[in-house]
Amino acid sequence: RNLPTGHPPVKATNVEPLENQPGARVYLCPYAIMRSETSFGNDSKSFKPSRWENPTPAQLQAFIPFGRGRRACVGEALSYK
Repeated sequence: RNLPTGHPPVKATNVEPLENQPGARVYLCPYAIMRSETSFGNDSKSFKPSRWENPTPAQLQAFIPFGRGRRACVGEALSYK
């Protein structure tokens, strides 16, 4: 991960094409990330369970229904049982 998590950046942080100034808040939209054509292809908005039979590393990284980091859903581990 290139962006700091849990607190605003203390110095300018650049992740092309974004530039975040000190004190700026960074928000992610899981809905948009999990429908990214870059990660999931042109049919990213289609219901296609077969895409998870052999997911790519990019797909696994973009799949964040439980959030990430310190504030991730506490029920994530239970859901995989």
